[in-house]
Amino acid sequence: MRPGRTGWILSFRGKTVLGIALIEIVLLAILVWSSLSYLGDSSARSIAERASATATQLAALAKDAVLSEDLASLETFADEVMANEQTAYLRVIGHGNLLVQRGTPEVLAKPYQADSAQVRPADGVFDADAPIREGGMDFGRIELGISTKGQEQLFGEARAHLLGIATIEVVLVALFSILLGTYLTRALDGLRGAAQAIIEGGPGSTVPVRGRDEIADTARAFNAMSERLRRSYTELDEARRRAEAAAEEAEAASAEATRANAAKSRFLAHMSHELRTPLNAVLGTLDLAEDWVLPAEQHAQLGIARDAGRALLELINNVLDLSKIESGEMDLYPERADLVALVRAAAAMVLPLAQAKGLTLEVRLDPRLPRTVSVDPVRLRQVLINLAGNAVKFTAAGRIELRVETRCPGEACQRVRFEVIDSGIGIPSERQASLFDEFTQVNDPLSYDRRGGTGLGLAIAQRIVNLMGGSIHVQSAPGRGSCFWFELTLIPAELIAPPEPRRRAPSCRPAEQDARGALPILLVDDNQVNRMVAEATLRKAGYQVRIATNGAEALEAVCSEPIGSILMDVSMPVMDGIEASRRIRALSGYPGRVPIIAMTAHALKEEEDRCMAAGMDDFITKPFLRANLLAVLTRWHGQEAGSGEPR
Repeated sequence: MRPGRTGWILSFRGKTVLGIALIEIVLLAILVWSSLSYLGDSSARSIAERASATATQLAALAKDAVLSEDLASLETFADEVMANEQTAYLRVIGHGNLLVQRGTPEVLAKPYQADSAQVRPADGVFDADAPIREGGMDFGRIELGISTKGQEQLFGEARAHLLGIATIEVVLVALFSILLGTYLTRALDGLRGAAQAIIEGGPGSTVPVRGRDEIADTARAFNAMSERLRRSYTELDEARRRAEAAAEEAEAASAEATRANAAKSRFLAHMSHELRTPLNAVLGTLDLAEDWVLPAEQHAQLGIARDAGRALLELINNVLDLSKIESGEMDLYPERADLVALVRAAAAMVLPLAQAKGLTLEVRLDPRLPRTVSVDPVRLRQVLINLAGNAVKFTAAGRIELRVETRCPGEACQRVRFEVIDSGIGIPSERQASLFDEFTQVNDPLSYDRRGGTGLGLAIAQRIVNLMGGSIHVQSAPGRGSCFWFELTLIPAELIAPPEPRRRAPSCRPAEQDARGALPILLVDDNQVNRMVAEATLRKAGYQVRIATNGAEALEAVCSEPIGSILMDVSMPVMDGIEASRRIRALSGYPGRVPIIAMTAHALKEEEDRCMAAGMDDFITKPFLRANLLAVLTRWHGQEAGSGEPR
């Protein structure tokens, strides 16, 4: 507990302890109550069955004595019956008369009334009777009372044991929840600090490292990347200053800067791949934790961790894009694309953010626009989403407008203008020149009014538009909003030669989809943590899973038993996923046609093409969203996932 503005605020660890303890207490109360009810009902039925059976047996034994009215035999018979300490009383009635009875006066004084097997007797004696019958006629009956004190004593002992066990379990759960709350609080603070440090500090900032788990590994990797990035920038700046100071060394300095920049880009690409591996485990674990039965407050805390992890992933993607651009490794992949649908899809991605702030997002399209053009749809959509997202971020009230119009309608090569207009805070003229530099934000870095972001989005968008043959410009003034615009030359569809169909491995889904759904999925990954997360995701979705740690083991598994589909990592020791896929495709019969889905931390188009060329059927990057992974498996495995039923 700690004081807040409106009272005492329960800490996250306290919420964890309280939440788990309350759930455990409720579950134990239900368990104890149902167990005691079952024991009580079982005891009552047992006494009723025993009393009825005993009365029936006694009626058969006393039949001859009753028919002959042999009172001496009946007296002896009654004494023998009463010798059993559980017998409370006995009455033998024959020919309408009470022939003999035994028991204490208090018990015999009570009028006889047979007890129900469903209700425990309140007086501690279960009353039962049985007819004395001969030749289909009733000559009398046996009335018998069985004491329930022994059963009640056993029931009391069982109740005491159950309550004792429940108390011990509550104490153990409370201790466990305290430890769990402490661990989660520390892990969440570290993860949140990692994202905030990079956002606010830029290259060179470090975050504290605690523990030896996946979150700690991510923090260490981030610190190494940040430090090396700072060194690379320092080396680059020094090289540039040397080139400016001495004209005769300009060419050598330029070459040195180029090499340093290429080295930095290669390092960033490598580090981005290495960071995706532990980040996949973090996001995958948090995704699985969404299904835990926890109070709303703890789900909110898990949401904070998930959002922080996704912020880290976005930063890694931005750094990877920037490194590819600066090293000249980013290529465009133009294809026939519906321009109107592309623009509307980009607006749809930003619309929820605008609606959450109460903003209006309008899309205005020139009716003279060519419907289908040749363009890289992924990169153009990335630029539009970045510009529209920035507009939403820096607009507190009003509207955002995404406008697309043609500058030369009817011509063979259309000049198309894209504009994103907002009614936000505006940008001072002295800051517009550096707006497209890396790690530059519209906010004053000394101001408390910070809106998040890494300062890489506009830099990446500008470089992508440059690759497309254009340039982003800005018109803005403080308090009067902003307009970001660029123009591209796009070729209409009627002038585009039809593309060659992309060659992929032949689909091998059988006509009987259930046949594949009943087979296991082969998970191939050399990283133990990633295997654990992926296996937990698959098993929770109801799939059977087989494990292999490299391509050689995967090849052996495919040959040893029927496999429904394969999730194949690419970078592995012994035999990588590319070589394993080629060898599997070389097999005869069904094993050579099993669907193979690449699952890799390499988020490059070239990597996807390499996987397809090796015979793989689909491609998914780490970290993956659970919904995306299950959607891909549903398409290739041939059975709807998520049923929760074991297979």
